Amino acid sequence: GCKKRLLQAKEFLDEHPEVDISLDSLAGLTGYTKYHFVRQFGQAFGISPHAYQIQARLQKSKGLLKAGVSIADVASDCGFHDQSHFTRHFKKALGTTPKHFQTQATLYKS
Repeated sequence: GCKKRLLQAKEFLDEHPEVDISLDSLAGLTGYTKYHFVRQFGQAFGISPHAYQIQARLQKSKGLLKAGVSIADVASDCGFHDQSHFTRHFKKALGTTPKHFQTQATLYKS
């Protein structure tokens, strides 16, 4: 059904957060028009596909930062345009900078 197709799109974003997939392509996975897809996704998950993709990218970035990957590499590996774009989203969502997050994560890793 329709929920299953929306879940497929959501899973795609979870599994490939770094992919710069267009809204048209994402909607194509579900068989919806772009506008219908955005509306359905928002109703189903309470968040826009784009906002969800940013969340998925930030989720992936936290693991890479904890692993000690450089911030510039994390930014590009997670699909952000550049390091400042990444830092802006990271700080807005998590209230701290990637550098501070990484420092804290490696401090307590022992």
